[in-house]
Amino acid sequence: MGIKEGKYRPQTVPQFTRAENPYLVKIEAEVQNHIVREIAKRIYNRFPGKESFLNEFETVVSNYLAKKNLYDILNGINL
Repeated sequence: MGIKEGKYRPQTVPQFTRAENPYLVKIEAEVQNHIVREIAKRIYNRFPGKESFLNEFETVVSNYLAKKNLYDILNGINL
């Protein structure tokens, strides 16, 4: 009794395959991040009025972080 009789399903990934190298996975992710970062820089450099946008965005993020920090402190979590 076994797979032929339908008692067990065949495995989709054979047991003898080797797991991916964690260093290669990290390197691949870093390369992808670098590519995305460079493309974002190119787009950003063509963005008109970026100073006023950045100032506004900084204010929004600062307010968010201040509220989040206050919420965490009130819940007994120190950052």
